[in-house]
Amino acid sequence: MPEGFGVGDHRLFVLDMQAASLIGEEPLKVQRFTSRRLNNKASSGATRNYVNRFEASLARHRLIERMGELHETCRSKKKFRRGMNRLDRESMDLMANAKKKCRKIKSG
Repeated sequence: MPEGFGVGDHRLFVLDMQAASLIGEEPLKVQRFTSRRLNNKASSGATRNYVNRFEASLARHRLIERMGELHETCRSKKKFRRGMNRLDRESMDLMANAKKKCRKIKSG
């Protein structure tokens, strides 16, 4: 503050600058986390429901039997790898479906 200004002097100092010089070219975007349906840390009904649904889906789609058949019938590594990747994607879909159905999200 320049000399001669006292405590009771209520003058306003204005700084004029571009926002880009303060925060950069593009400000950071705040991303919220997605809410989770399943918490495996606590032994809850939702966890039991998830496991039961996933095991029922595995039995219904015969995923383990199909994996055994693939192991016995495939002779080339490339064909076996493709088949296993297909079964893996299907099992991930089954897991996502079981997680979606095991509990409803309650957001406050």
